[in-house]
Amino acid sequence: MSLESLNLNQILKYLILILIVLLAVLGIIRRRSQKHNRVVRQIKQKKGHNYLYPFTKLFMKVPLFRKSFEKNRKRVMLIYPGEIMAINQKVTKDMLISILLSVLVFIIFIFSSNGDIYLIGFGGVISYVLYSSIINLRYESSEKMLLTQFYNYLSNVRHNYYNTGKKIDDAIYNSINESPYEMALHAKKIHNILRSVDMQAEMDKYIPISPNRFVLSFVAIATSIMEYSDKKLANGKSMLITNIGYLKDEVHAEIDKIRLNKQLFSMRSLIAILPVFLVKPIQIWANKAMPEIKEYYTGVYGFTCEIIIFLVSMMAYMLINKLKETSQKNIKDHQLLQKISKLPIVSPILTREVNRNFSKSQRMNDKLKLTGEHMGYKQFILKQILTSICIFVGFQVLMISSIWQEKHNILTDYANAFSTSFIADEEYREEMKETTKVYVDIIKKDPSLDDKEILTQKIMEGSTVTKPLMAEMVADLAITKVHSLNGVYYKWYYLIISLAMAVIGFYIPVFILEYQVRSIKMNMEDEVGQFQTIVMMLMYVDSMSIRTILEWMERFSYCFKESIQTCINELPADEERALSKLRDSETFQPFKRFVNNLLIVNEQGMEAAFDEIVQERTNAMEDRKKDNEEVCKKKAIYATIICVLPLAFEIAAYMIYPMFEFAKSMESMINF
Repeated sequence: MSLESLNLNQILKYLILILIVLLAVLGIIRRRSQKHNRVVRQIKQKKGHNYLYPFTKLFMKVPLFRKSFEKNRKRVMLIYPGEIMAINQKVTKDMLISILLSVLVFIIFIFSSNGDIYLIGFGGVISYVLYSSIINLRYESSEKMLLTQFYNYLSNVRHNYYNTGKKIDDAIYNSINESPYEMALHAKKIHNILRSVDMQAEMDKYIPISPNRFVLSFVAIATSIMEYSDKKLANGKSMLITNIGYLKDEVHAEIDKIRLNKQLFSMRSLIAILPVFLVKPIQIWANKAMPEIKEYYTGVYGFTCEIIIFLVSMMAYMLINKLKETSQKNIKDHQLLQKISKLPIVSPILTREVNRNFSKSQRMNDKLKLTGEHMGYKQFILKQILTSICIFVGFQVLMISSIWQEKHNILTDYANAFSTSFIADEEYREEMKETTKVYVDIIKKDPSLDDKEILTQKIMEGSTVTKPLMAEMVADLAITKVHSLNGVYYKWYYLIISLAMAVIGFYIPVFILEYQVRSIKMNMEDEVGQFQTIVMMLMYVDSMSIRTILEWMERFSYCFKESIQTCINELPADEERALSKLRDSETFQPFKRFVNNLLIVNEQGMEAAFDEIVQERTNAMEDRKKDNEEVCKKKAIYATIICVLPLAFEIAAYMIYPMFEFAKSMESMINF
């Protein structure tokens, strides 16, 4: 499909089609979400009847789907705490619907494109955005909804605690009927834990499907009260009521954080992919306003810019969505990198590089550990090398494809041929175009015909174009096209560009790692604050031990999880040494101060060791709110910078540069 054949009306038709599909999907999602019974049906597994199982297995095994499947499964657990098999089937069903709709849209674009690379790429971007939007719209409100329900549930528990004679299990049970469906599901689970023979075992089963750290904190409060009973504190208040008050403050602060985050990030993702929508309108406008710059859009330069705009926009879209989420550390295995790094040819080279930069390797190992990348510096170097090679090969393919695309455009684009000439018969104009195509091939085979007079005579003798003026026009166009074809080839600086991009690609994993580290560090303060809340809830419980505190910290942690796990394992051998090692293993100062408080528990007692935290509770909550606001605003600033980068590149490279080059050429002609 040529540029001229794709006018603005056609682009608007495609956009309207996409809008209709999106509105239809949103309508379906909204109708489903308004149904009262949103429970996941507990499907009994019968041999030969679980038709979704092959797809579940596919999503869990294939790397392309595995990460998305795990993420969506956690989201479903927020609302529907049930059997893993039923949750897997629910996630599989949702993903299948989203994928099928996205693939359908992509297929429509492929069949409508007539081979146009832009429309195929545009369809790919729209399909991906459609898939992620369907999934996000299906689940994104669940966290805030459940937190709001949980906040109200805590008030009901507090009220019913007094009405039931201060029996925590009865208070939780009586509050179930007053709760919305989603919260009631979790409340029933918590009540079952308290009524079980082995609370610890049941609690361990619930932890993997607990929706968030706040509900888990309530489980810690309820089980400690159930096991050790409630008591009055020095201020005359009940320990349970005091802890519920602490927890409500935390939940309220989190709800405010989610609301602020949503407000600050609004429209950022759409702005990131906006350049993809603007590529063809800019191209049409520029060619109509200044036809002389058409070659910049139909040639190698334009094709390369289009691909870069697609890639940069998609990367920006994914980075913004990642930044919008709460950064959590998930252990990621890299078995393929591990195997390749152990090959006899590869291993000595990587080992020498690590030994040559030992200090750097230690710093990188710490960062990899922080982000949950289960690999060492050797594997990270290998990842850099492979990324560089892939980008080099990718750019070589891109350059070769763009050369082919430009030659194809030269040979097939006759939309404006002879349009400015006075030719009364349109059929005769078409004959001239067909004749030009024939003689372009003839000149390519016989370069001696690359002469206007000779070729004009030959055209008059050997074709239906017999009029001298018309034959001369055909000869002129045929020779021009052959000269244009001869100017399209693999140029030496294409290799330089590919090598330069390979060098940039080598450092892309470093940039991504630094981005992940910075994103996680934004949440470290919040995590230490959560540790302080845990201590305030458990410090007044009789016989509370350091080990129990650490176990609860480990359940809530992601930044310091591995260090805490190591400390718990080493605690029986030497408690003080294990805690000192925990403190020294991390560089974050607020965490170090918290561990220092743990170190003096045996000497001063639990309450005295953390008395400072209790005294500064009010100020700490105000600081927490300010910190949350600061973190959200800082993320929003990063997101703003990321979302405007693709647009800035498009304006600079796709609009300004062609016009600047045209202006330079016009100036040279005037001076000449």
